[in-house]
Amino acid sequence: MILKLDMEFDHSQILQDYYDLGLEQTQICITSKDLQGGLGATHPCEEPLFYEVNALLKDTYTEEVIKEVRKKYCVYRIRFMKMPALQCYRLHTDWTPRLHIPLKTHEGAFYILDNKLYEMDEEGKLYYFNARVKHTAVNASTEDRIHLLFTLDSAYEISV
Repeated sequence: MILKLDMEFDHSQILQDYYDLGLEQTQICITSKDLQGGLGATHPCEEPLFYEVNALLKDTYTEEVIKEVRKKYCVYRIRFMKMPALQCYRLHTDWTPRLHIPLKTHEGAFYILDNKLYEMDEEGKLYYFNARVKHTAVNASTEDRIHLLFTLDSAYEISV
């Protein structure tokens, strides 16, 4: 399930922090010392190792957003995720739920969870994503999709 939560942020400011990093890879772990640790699948026991915000993002709007989200949720391993145009991920499950803030999205960018289609179509809104069920992400648009993604402590359950 994907739920829109009651927090909203200025996606353009977060996106500017992303662009200011000047990196082109599809994942940037902003809670790792080198921006590269914590990419891909990570065991839940390792997730809390990725808590401190990288020095390049200290005193930025993105760090403020992280602090606000952490007032309400236990999150770590925070990543910028860019999905190039006309691509999708394989079907998979993750160990823990996620929170997403869409920064740049378009018609044709969606998720499939348990054979149901979902969209995170409001840039700047915080969404809960139960990544523990079989899912995939699809970007069928002609532009890149960019999200700020938080790993949510697996003890958290958010319901309707």
